[in-house]
Amino acid sequence: MPTVKSGYVWNKGNALNYLEWGDMGRHDLVLIHGITGFAYTWNPAAQMLEEQYHCLALNLRGHGDSGPSPERAYTFDLYVEDVQTLADQLGLSRFTIIGHSLGGRVAMAYAAAHPERTNAIAIIDIAPGMTEEGAWGLKRAMEATPAEFKTWDDALAHVKRGRPSMRAELIEERAPYMFRREPGGSIAWKYDPLVREEWLGPDLPPRAKTHLWNELGTIQCPMLLIKGQDTNQLTRELCERMVENGPNSRWVEIPNSTHFVHDDNLDGFLTELVPFLSQVAGLPAHR
Repeated sequence: MPTVKSGYVWNKGNALNYLEWGDMGRHDLVLIHGITGFAYTWNPAAQMLEEQYHCLALNLRGHGDSGPSPERAYTFDLYVEDVQTLADQLGLSRFTIIGHSLGGRVAMAYAAAHPERTNAIAIIDIAPGMTEEGAWGLKRAMEATPAEFKTWDDALAHVKRGRPSMRAELIEERAPYMFRREPGGSIAWKYDPLVREEWLGPDLPPRAKTHLWNELGTIQCPMLLIKGQDTNQLTRELCERMVENGPNSRWVEIPNSTHFVHDDNLDGFLTELVPFLSQVAGLPAHR
């Protein structure tokens, strides 16, 4: 029966939470969520992968049950530190990274900084730099997101309105990983308020304007780029440009999916991901 375990590593005194599926000794997969996301978003995919892989989903600093950034900043260098902390403290010598959105950009940054540890990367629906449409769309979403809610039902209703393609029961299952009850009784997000607040100024925050094209150009490991069919974060032209670099790199588009590819069409996502993982890990291609 699939089970998920929870643990912590420590980056300079900051507790970083991770979730774990499968047994150590198998090929390691490090899964990284998107902005305001959390490690448990990977549960459906990890349950399908754990028979062949050791899956570790990290809550980046300021997200989920990890501590907020002690530096009161959220940069790619700091996120790379978090991934390296996980790898060092859990003894991961060489592994594959799967990253969605922000997590995909962290995967690019990590692979560029630590080629000796990166076996391959799978990037889900993000380019080295955010598209103008995607960045301003995210800013509008942050502006429309309340900092807290009066009741648990209000919090769930907000998520259901924002993610109409997601099954209601899946949202309810994930709720304890998204929200916490404050001492006064209100319901707050589990991510650091700064993650949202940096998007509330008149312009885009600095990280939205940061690009990693130079880093991507140095990556020499295989890369699978997965594009949602209905997304404002990738174009076909961007996909073609991205896969010009690493050996055995390619891109695919998943039908019936938005930016949240692995939530919208898990079967389509795994149909493309599993053969790639099998190839880079040297395993038979089956689920």
